[in-house]
This record gives sequence, structure tokens and C-alpha cells, in this order.
Amino acid sequence: MSPETETPPPFWAASSRALPPSQERIVGIIQKNWRDYVVTFPSKEENQSQGRNTQKILVTPWDYRIPKIRISTQQAEALQDYRVVVRIDSWESTSVYPNGHFVRVLGRIGDLEGEIAAILVENSICVAPFSEIQVMNPEEEKRRLDLRDTHLIFSIDPKGCEDVDDALSVRTLPNGNLELGVHIADVTHFVAANSYTDVEARARATTYYLADRRYDMLPSVLSADVCSLLSGVDRYAVSVLWELEKESYEMLRVCYKKTIIRSAYKLVYEAAQALIDGDTTRAVRAQRDSCGALELEGVEIRVQLDDKNNIHDLIPKQPLEVHETVAECMILANHWVAKKISEDFPHQALLRQHPPPRQEFFTELRECASAKGFSIDTRSNKALAESLDKANDPLDPIVNKLLRSMATHAMSNALYFSTGSCPENEFHHYGLALEKYTHFTSPIRRYADIVVHRLLMAATLKETKGDVKDYIFSNKDLQELCRHINNRNRAAQRAQKQSTELFQCMYFKDKSPETDERCIADGVIYSVRTNGVLVFVPR
Repeated sequence: MSPETETPPPFWAASSRALPPSQERIVGIIQKNWRDYVVTFPSKEENQSQGRNTQKILVTPWDYRIPKIRISTQQAEALQDYRVVVRIDSWESTSVYPNGHFVRVLGRIGDLEGEIAAILVENSICVAPFSEIQVMNPEEEKRRLDLRDTHLIFSIDPKGCEDVDDALSVRTLPNGNLELGVHIADVTHFVAANSYTDVEARARATTYYLADRRYDMLPSVLSADVCSLLSGVDRYAVSVLWELEKESYEMLRVCYKKTIIRSAYKLVYEAAQALIDGDTTRAVRAQRDSCGALELEGVEIRVQLDDKNNIHDLIPKQPLEVHETVAECMILANHWVAKKISEDFPHQALLRQHPPPRQEFFTELRECASAKGFSIDTRSNKALAESLDKANDPLDPIVNKLLRSMATHAMSNALYFSTGSCPENEFHHYGLALEKYTHFTSPIRRYADIVVHRLLMAATLKETKGDVKDYIFSNKDLQELCRHINNRNRAAQRAQKQSTELFQCMYFKDKSPETDERCIADGVIYSVRTNGVLVFVPR
């Protein structure tokens, strides 16, 4: 699985050279990133120190990178315990502090809904109601490949999942070979290009997942019903079908079809794990492993709530082999779709690149491994993958988890881009060890996938009714869209991380190590800094 560590964007969008960190400098401001800021008011004592009965108050932003903001208000004392939204109006060159104005109150500090609202504002996430959707309903079945009676199709998703993007099928062909199918919800059939729904989905760019809730990219009538590949109902899909040689699993041919399917089963991961026979996908994964695909370590926390939505427990999500099986099928589909659309649209296809990390970011990893007697070779993804596999201490399994976690943090960001914006030798996805990669398999929750579906349809459909190619972006417009989607993805990842941290704080705030053993966990110090230590907590 590819690591995609993200760093928050700066207050402004800046242009800088690709220099080592010590030499980087801002050479120009392209566009000011004006936005709302969440702030808190000073305490009564601090307020008095700013001046008695003053209307000018310095409020402290939630984002520690932003200096205090000067606003005018007579409500400072009443708002001391609240999170408040302000907007910056101006920033004089002679002043340390920008000037702003009060917008609205979000809620009390420490209140769950107020804190969630703060996370949404800080990441510029819009959760306003959708406009009325426009659902097309033409006679489609005659134009589609009907798989309802010929294929046993099933989906595997987390428990409670409503927005089912993908389904799988495997069958034996009359010639004895295998056919592997990945079937993806045909969202673009229901979301016309430049319709109201399309414009709103493009602005949101992604579904935002917080610890206890989600904010959908598409209206729920689409995401949880009409587009969702639920079991036992007919659904429109875009299918990728491979014929595999029965012994070697070599790919003999691939085709892309608009289909109509009926999923027979909707399995949760745990049930699917009990039934799994993953030989086919293990063979596919082995091909990527031989090229240097990375298996890195990341811990995802699931918040367990009780009947009253109080936090009952924090549980690390347990990886299952079926996760890897499903992921491998999706990676395969994304890879083959990337090859197809980049061949047909060499200068305006949306792909996803993952550049190699800077070698200096691996310094701490190499030093930590060396302290335990291991050598980590970071010269290529293949060398890194092989040396991480060898760095196993049978007496201490935490060592390998820690090293993989450190390798994850050293990774560069994976980003969407237009194929016309850079040379082909930069298309490579380092973490997945693939020359070309895109996102095609989650159009219900990612706008990039909607763009890719339209590209694939334009590349494969013979009868281009209404000329599908009219919906394809130019290289310049696509690159601008990619920048927007990359920015929204960073916001989504920050919001998810911040909401998890919020729940962790709320979970522990009323607990004591003396009375609750869950407040104590084992940790491994892996780096000593001048101002403290870095600790890896396996739990």
C-alpha cells in the first residue's frame, strides 16, 4: 500500500525552487489564500492586560502557524469559552498582527459538535445541503453488456458501508482460463458533466471521513442508493475484465465495458476472510513485489461509540488478508485504466504519481535500523522493500513495525496530475512500483475517479453519442483541477487526523492512569531531540 503522508499547505500559495530544506526560499506569492479562521478569545486576565474596556482584542487562532488577529468587539468576556470564526480583512506591513472581523460562534470549547465544526472550518470543508439532483433515465440496458445471469458478482466492504463503489467476480471460461472482473459503479451515467450535481461534486472533490461521521461528495440518493452496488438489485457499472492463463495467471487480454450487474452478495471483510482463496490476487501482487512494491505500516484508529454517542473505546483497525486481496484487484484495475487513457489521451489524462522520497528523509530510519543491527538500503523502492523484509527481530516484532512506520513518514506525497504537464518518465508510482497509475475504482467518493471514468468512456466507446470527447479537459484546465483535488485531499486527511485526535483527547480527559489501565501503553523511544524524544506507541 502506498504511503501518502501529507504536509499542511502554507497560509499563502507560494512558488519556490526544489532546493534542500535549508536552502528553500519563497520567490513570489501567486495567490493569497484568504479563508475563515477558528479562534479563541483571551482569558479575563489577558483581556484586562490588553487594556480596560477596549474594543480591540487580540484573538488566538486554532492554527498555530497564524499570528494573533486583531478584531473589534465588546463581547470578548462573554465569548471566552467558545470557538469563534473570524475573517482577516487586512494586514498592514508595519503591524505584527492582521486585522479581522467576527463572523460567527461555532460552539463551546470541548463540546463535540463545536470541535467538529472547528475542524471543518479550518480545512475549508463545505457541508451545505446539495442542490436538487438531476438523474438521467434513458433506455440503457440494450447498450450494455448484461452480466446478471453469467457472472457471480459480490462486494466486500466494511460493516455498515452504504456507498458501495466496487464489486468483484471470478469465473472459469470455456477454454479453462480464468476471468477476473472488477465492476465499478457507473456514477457518470447519473452525474452529467457540468450539471449542478457535477459542479458541487467537483468543488467538494472527495468524501470527508471523520472519526464518527462522513460528509459525502454526492447526494445520498446517489451514493447510498442509485449508484451503490448493493446486493440483489440491478445496477449500472463500468467493468474491467481480464482473461488469465489458468496456471501462470498471465494476463492474456483485457476489455472495458459498460455493463448491467446484480451483485449476489455484500460481504463484510470479516466474513470474506473466512472464505478467502486468494491465489489469483497473490500472483498479481507477486508481480508488483518483484518490481519493488512497498508494504508499509500505518495505524488507523476506529472510534467505538455507545448508544448515546459517547466514546466507549478506541480500537486500532486490524488488517486482514482480504483487505490486501480487494486492494490488489483495485490496484490492478486502476493500473490498466491508467494505461488505456494515457495511450488515447497522451496530453490530457488524469493520472496519479508518487515521486521517490528525498534520501535525506531516510537518515533517521537508517540510523534507527543500524542501532538494532539492520541495514536499510534506500537507493530504490525495490531495495527498500527487500531490506525492510529482512529487518525482522524474532524476539521483538515491534522493530519491523517501527521501521515500516518510519519509512512511511519519509515518503513523498502522491499527487494527481495531467499527463501533458510533465515528461512520461515522471509518471511512475514509487510506492506501488507501477509505471502508470490512476484512480478509477471509487467514483462515489472521489471526483478524480469521475474524471477518469469520462476519459475511459471517451477512449473505449465506439458510439460517442453527444460526442463524449467534449467533456474532456484541456491539459491546462485538467492540471488546475488536479491542484484543486490535491488540495481538497490534503484537507480531508488533515480533518480525519484532527477528528481522531479530538476523540482521543475526549476519551482520555476524564480518565486517570491510577484508575484506568487503558491510560497506560507501552512505547518505544526511537529518537532523541534537543527538546524531547519521539515515541512509537504500537497500540
